[in-house]
Amino acid sequence: RMRRSWVKNCVAIGLSSGFIEPLEATAIYMIESAARWLVRHFPDKAISPALSKNFNKFTNTLYEEVRDFIVMHYYSSNRPEPFWVAARQEIELPDSLRERLELWRYTMPSIIDTSGDRLFDYWNYLCVLYSKGYFRDVSYPMEGSINRPEWEQFSKRLVNHRRRLVDGLPDH
Repeated sequence: RMRRSWVKNCVAIGLSSGFIEPLEATAIYMIESAARWLVRHFPDKAISPALSKNFNKFTNTLYEEVRDFIVMHYYSSNRPEPFWVAARQEIELPDSLRERLELWRYTMPSIIDTSGDRLFDYWNYLCVLYSKGYFRDVSYPMEGSINRPEWEQFSKRLVNHRRRLVDGLPDH
């Protein structure tokens, strides 16, 4: 990616700004975000450095967020094929992702971890990490605070509610 997407009177958007492997297909979102930020920061003839600096900060933050999310897929992969094993072993974790993964060994991802103008919220992280077994051997302090029969009753209500919703959907 470009270190600075906006330099003087030139703004790089889309593939001219950078490329992140399309595991999550984020390119359209990144283009749309850059277009919105450009409109918000659209300069007069003076092209204030403060505008381009702020635009570049937004762009860099988004690229880092997408990079972290993609890296998390590879790092947490539980697939046995040689490609995925090699990816797991060879990937370098950015400090920002390493800090989050360490935190999530002690508490589940929550809204405060992903607040602000973010593409991925805590549900995205939960879904990826849960499906890859990241939480399998982790126990959390509040884990025993719900008694088992109440949890099972709640779970049954959720299953029934989901079934009613799905039954009401049109078929393909």
